[in-house]
Amino acid sequence: MDTLQEKAKYGLIPVERRKQIVAYVMKHESAQVKELAELFDEVSEATIRRDLELLATEGKLTRTHGGAASISTRTAFEQLYLDKCAMAVDEKRRIAKLLPI
Repeated sequence: MDTLQEKAKYGLIPVERRKQIVAYVMKHESAQVKELAELFDEVSEATIRRDLELLATEGKLTRTHGGAASISTRTAFEQLYLDKCAMAVDEKRRIAKLLPI
């Protein structure tokens, strides 16, 4: 049995549980809420969701639909709107000049 699984089964304080969640997500690159709730026996899926929201707010992982992904996999997600707005500005202006008003 993995040491993380052994530790997870013995009710951790929230701060330690969140550290373990981050370690697990970093090791596996992503995790589902259900998967994490099973890993931490005494913890509900709702608690795991709250933990993931907090960890995402702190920038320790990326929240995904139904789970979380490590920060290193963030590049697989769509860029932020403001970042896209700043891309290819000259090309966008040239295209806009060609459009009929």
